[in-house]
Amino acid sequence: MQSYYLEEFSLPFKESLYINGYEWENDVFTKPEKRIVNKMIYKGIEYKSKISLKIISTSPFVRILNFIIIQTSLIGLFYLYRYFKKNNAH
Repeated sequence: MQSYYLEEFSLPFKESLYINGYEWENDVFTKPEKRIVNKMIYKGIEYKSKISLKIISTSPFVRILNFIIIQTSLIGLFYLYRYFKKNNAH
């Protein structure tokens, strides 16, 4: 797949959205005089760019596992905070 730029938008613990863009006129991997070969024409209309979107989701098991690990860590930090606060109070 030809690509001019690739962006990732991540929704933590849920999914990622990848955006791939290609502009045939600005293709850095093709010499300027040969770029015309990559011209995009669909149903007689010329397009300057092509955008592809791909959503990649995590499995429910991974989501639940991450949730449990984070919740356990937060509870542990809370108890550690209470322990040190109680023992260091004058």
